[in-house]
Amino acid sequence: MTAKMIQFLKKAVNLARNIGVLGFDSFYLHHTKWEKVKIEYLTKQEIKKIIDKKIIIKRLDIVRDIFLFGVFTGLSYIDVKNLTINNIQRQHDGSNWIITR
Repeated sequence: MTAKMIQFLKKAVNLARNIGVLGFDSFYLHHTKWEKVKIEYLTKQEIKKIIDKKIIIKRLDIVRDIFLFGVFTGLSYIDVKNLTINNIQRQHDGSNWIITR
C-alpha cells in the first residue's frame, strides 16, 4: 500500500516538474521496491479459540466482538467503524444485508 502511494506521489511530482511548478525532481534517484507478502488466514480452530476466549474486561470483549464481526462479514476495520444502521437493508425475502459503497 505504501509503495503504491509513493508511486502516485512520484507521478504528481513529475507532473508538477513538467509543467514548471517545481524546478527539480525530488524522486530522481528513488526507485520503489515491491515486496511479495504472503497473506496468512486464520484457521477455523483459531477463530473458534477467539470466540471461546472468556474476556472479563468489557472493552476488550467488545473489541473481540468487532474483530469477529469483520472476520465473518469480510468487512475491513474501517468499514466496520463507519457502519451505521442505514447500511443495514431488509431485502424482499426478509433477510438483512449490509450495503456499503
